[in-house]
Amino acid sequence: MDYENLLKFFGDNFIGWLRVTFLTLARPVSRFELTPVDDLPGLIAPEARSEQQLWLNPRLIVFAVISIILGVTVNALIPERETSPALFTTITVILFYWFVRGSLLYVVCWLLQGTGRYLDTLSVSIQVFGTIYVVASFLSLLGTSVLSPDTISELTRGLPVTKGFGPILLFFFVGNLLLIIYMPLAMKPVHKFDWARTAALFVVWATLLILLFCLIDWPLYLSIHILAGIHIH
Repeated sequence: MDYENLLKFFGDNFIGWLRVTFLTLARPVSRFELTPVDDLPGLIAPEARSEQQLWLNPRLIVFAVISIILGVTVNALIPERETSPALFTTITVILFYWFVRGSLLYVVCWLLQGTGRYLDTLSVSIQVFGTIYVVASFLSLLGTSVLSPDTISELTRGLPVTKGFGPILLFFFVGNLLLIIYMPLAMKPVHKFDWARTAALFVVWATLLILLFCLIDWPLYLSIHILAGIHIH
């Protein structure tokens, strides 16, 4: 990895990232307008374009990448935290998962008779995912700095975890709790929900996050790291 280019990348974009992060925490609405395809000449063939075609703002992807890098960096400081895969692999996997979750969120909003566009839903959801990923990482680091390993082990007693996985449970708990709160609020203006439908989205989204954690997030995380540990040893 070219660390000089990485530092330049951060220097050029960090202030904008910081501004969007604080604005999102204060009011989770879109900070990245969709970009006309004409501004992205290499994305779609000229003959396939139309004036109505839009795509995700490149600045949103930059925001997401910075969020992932900062989150991974902070997570690496957490005591007894398992080592993450290579940075490029981590960025790719997390971005892909955010796209999948954002798409799933759009389906839920559509079922609740939301009127927002798919790309608007995806754009705002990635913005919120990126913000919460960093905040949850910092709060997890703070929590593991305050709580002793014995305390964390006591809190996770009875759960299907192995030694060293307690801190990541804290990360998942904080992150999902914040997503349960912020994501319905972010979808309200996108899909023009009233407060009743926003409350319904809150219930459905919370249930969905719990199911995803139990059926996909946690088993997948354990499998990857246990297999990696077997390979290393």
